[in-house]
Amino acid sequence: MKIDNFPVTNFNLDTIEKGGFELIEIKEGWLSDRTILDIPHRHVFHELIWIKKGPDYHTVDYEDYQLDDNQILFIPKDSVHNYKPNPYAKGWKLIFAENFFTSNQFKIIKDFSVFVPCRGKMVVKLDSNQSKAVNSFFTLLQSMTSIRQKQTLIISLLTFIEDYFLIEIKEPNTIFIKFIKLLNQNLLEHKDVSFYALRLNTTSKTLNEIIMQSTGKTTIGYIHSRLLLEAQRKLRNSDLHIKEIAHSLGFSDALYFSRFFKKKCGSSPERFREQYS
Repeated sequence: MKIDNFPVTNFNLDTIEKGGFELIEIKEGWLSDRTILDIPHRHVFHELIWIKKGPDYHTVDYEDYQLDDNQILFIPKDSVHNYKPNPYAKGWKLIFAENFFTSNQFKIIKDFSVFVPCRGKMVVKLDSNQSKAVNSFFTLLQSMTSIRQKQTLIISLLTFIEDYFLIEIKEPNTIFIKFIKLLNQNLLEHKDVSFYALRLNTTSKTLNEIIMQSTGKTTIGYIHSRLLLEAQRKLRNSDLHIKEIAHSLGFSDALYFSRFFKKKCGSSPERFREQYS
């Protein structure tokens, strides 16, 4: 069953996809003029959610998250998202497409860890002073009318938040980001750790330590989590046969793909598709 590309609420997608953004304050009554869709949907944009007063409930790429007071969730583009709104929650949502920024502006933020799927740390909690700063960002953003001012402030906000994500995951150096970029380019052809270690001019052991520090997973565990995520997305987002999905992900044998999927997910590809159809 093909999953639709729509947001959980009636965002202005035309504006967002043409290079705009949308800022929404989560407050009493904010849901009254919006259509709530309680089924999973695939994002065609990036979404930043800051909950000042929780809880708020989200599922991102089949993982459940409860956002409590002063917590931030960043949902990268192409993520599968589901949302159970709490009408009493308070905070902000920031939705934007990459083409909201100029090419030079996006170069500043494109390698931020918040844009990385399966990065291990999806939610970060801020202390009271940090929360006041984030609230000031959103309040100021709401009052701005200049596109350039909005672009600059959002970059500053993302940089501010990225620093706290990096503190949380204790990223030791830039090898993790280089690994992610390399994996994005080679995931379907290369699934062995030694390939990435060699290309990054490091050892498999050192790479494993870095990936573990950044995501809480071993290198092969992270590679497998990315493969599983792509498989789940294709099962939900297309009508391709299991054999076709297996081939598209670099598996020469559909039976081996099914065994891999069941071991990692706990159910067969067929059962997973039925469960979410």
